Amino acid sequence: QNDGRLRLSRQGVIFKNSKTGKVDNIQASELAEGVWRRVALGHGLKLLTKNGHVYKYDGFRESEFDKLSDFFKAHYRLELAEKDLCVKGWNWGTVRFGGQLLSFDIGEQPVFEIPLSNVSQCTTGKNEVTLEFHQNDDAEVSLMEVRFYVPPTQEDGVDPVEAFAQNVLSKADVIQATGDAICIFRELQCLTPRGRYDIRIYPTFLHLHGKTFDYKIPYTTVLRLFLLPHKDQRQMFFVISLDPPIKQGQTRYHFLILLFSKDEDISLTLNMNEEEVEKRFEGRLTKNMSGSLYEMVSRVMKALVNRKITVPGNFQG
Repeated sequence: QNDGRLRLSRQGVIFKNSKTGKVDNIQASELAEGVWRRVALGHGLKLLTKNGHVYKYDGFRESEFDKLSDFFKAHYRLELAEKDLCVKGWNWGTVRFGGQLLSFDIGEQPVFEIPLSNVSQCTTGKNEVTLEFHQNDDAEVSLMEVRFYVPPTQEDGVDPVEAFAQNVLSKADVIQATGDAICIFRELQCLTPRGRYDIRIYPTFLHLHGKTFDYKIPYTTVLRLFLLPHKDQRQMFFVISLDPPIKQGQTRYHFLILLFSKDEDISLTLNMNEEEVEKRFEGRLTKNMSGSLYEMVSRVMKALVNRKITVPGNFQG
């Protein structure tokens, strides 16, 4: 919730956030629909624009409807429609996509709406779609994910789960892989989550791609890096500590653990020209590198995440 002042004029609607000073300015010619409804804080106004943006303002009194309705008719040539939210408490209904919103409706009444720009990840399973959200650092409690069960249909050629996910992803604020990866490590052995993964290194995130799971991990979520020897002295663990963790179903992985054999070597060529490498990494990486696989992975990760790698000291247990 952002407090502020709302001003309606013949030219349009202006809202100034009293905390950040940010101003929403909606031109009268852009307004496509106005909805009046009862919400948690009294009554609210929901405005839709012709290019699909949605603005919501709460804190109105019931008695202000007539005044607002007349104003909308006179100056914006819009009917201010009264719509009630559904309070049945059912958990099945219809999902509708309109502009930047996903609306979950029972009959003709909406139950809740999700601004798709808040979605950070959308994953699909069998008859299931999971939406994960960007964390709100200002809120003490924030919603992390919502899951929808999508019943199978008899129609041929249309996968309802895939169609649902595509609708979400077209408007979501999801990390998109634009351009080519800086480098790719193929078939690395991962202990958690278990499996063999291709790791694609991008400038702002790493992409973990396996047979069943697919994760995009922003470097801002990496807390620490560890390089630890296995007790057989022939293998090395590379551990990446994450907050928030990556999730698969109910399981959360706070640590990515990669296992390397010490005698596995690799020659690596970064997908950048030499000037870019020098400018960006200032000597920490070069365009062509070779050495043991664990050293290359840890060196690239250290340079991109900008965190030092923790290694064991000389402590004897």
